[in-house]
This record gives sequence, structure tokens and C-alpha cells, in this order.
Amino acid sequence: MLATFSLALALGGLVSTLAVTMPMLEAPTGLVDANLARAIRAPLELRMATVQTAVVGLAAASLLGRDEGKAPATCALLALICLLVHRLWLLPETHEALTRVDLVALRPAAKLDLALAWQSRGMRAQWAATTLIALAIALRESLALKSLRAVARSVTTRGDADTGG
Repeated sequence: MLATFSLALALGGLVSTLAVTMPMLEAPTGLVDANLARAIRAPLELRMATVQTAVVGLAAASLLGRDEGKAPATCALLALICLLVHRLWLLPETHEALTRVDLVALRPAAKLDLALAWQSRGMRAQWAATTLIALAIALRESLALKSLRAVARSVTTRGDADTGG
């Protein structure tokens, strides 16, 4: 139960980060220029990545000792690796590259291209983790459903044998 809850929490956190929070911080407004938005976004992004990594780590740890199959645990561990790479390597490199760029003037162009490349790698790592977490949830629930069906069959078979039918 803890594993499913942790996986669902991680999936919700990643999807809300990728689809809602970060795009809202990137949207141009009249009150905040792009450089200030970047400064606001960086610590928030680091904190969210840390929490997501911790939650997926909890889910992976709770799946490791289960007899329900190794596929959900493997997917959770792969998602954890993706998030660790994102949090410990890609995100700091992205923020370092973005600090050397003026986002309002979009200069220097070479450093801007480098920053966007790092940002793209980080997004790919997050989407890979999101896909792996969704797959882990689907595998875990399908294995649980399969075991419930087996239990139901054994109960009905035993019930038929007891009634003589």
C-alpha cells in the first residue's frame, strides 16, 4: 500500500511540475522579467526535484522486498536513477548555464544554446521517470488484480468442493 501511494504521489508531483508549475513560471508577464523568473524558479525547481527523488526512493525501497514480481521494483529503481541524474547532475548544470545568459536580451547565443540543451536533457529525464513510474503503477496493479483473481478462483473451487458441486 505504501509503495502504491508513494508511486502515485511521485507521479502526481512530476506531472504537476512538468505540466503546471514550471510552464507557469516560464510564462512571460508584465511584472517579472525572464531573469527574475529564472532566479525565482531555480530554488523551487531544486526543492521539487529533491522531494520527488525522495518519494520515488521510498516507493522503490518499499517495492524491493515484495513477492509480487520484480518488474514494478525495477521500473521504480530506473525512475529513481533518472531522477537522481536529473537532480544531481542535469539540474545544477542547467542552472549554472542559465546564470551565464541574459534571458531578456537572449545573449550570448552560444551559451543560451548550451543552457537550452541542458534544460532539454533534464526534461527528457523527468519524462522518462514519469513514464517509468506510470509503468510501475500499472504493473503493480495488474499483478495485484491477477493475484486477486487467483484467490477468487480458489475460493469458488473450494466452495464447490465443499457443497459437492
